[in-house]
Amino acid sequence: MSAHAKTLGLDKLATEEKIQLINELWLDVVSETEDDPISKEFAAELQSRVASYTANPENVYTIDQVMEEIKKDFQA
Repeated sequence: MSAHAKTLGLDKLATEEKIQLINELWLDVVSETEDDPISKEFAAELQSRVASYTANPENVYTIDQVMEEIKKDFQA
């Protein structure tokens, strides 16, 4: 964790609190950039992913599965 994050005390947060903070920060960033248009390519990718989910809503990963894959990537 960076020195700045430690200065803010973020290293003392529980993992769940860190995830919640990330989500809150992301929502704040999104709300500040709502007027910024997204590229056609990004919009098409989002539409593709929504269509894929709609067609196969059971084909998803849990947060635990995602975190396990991330941990594996860092250990490799």
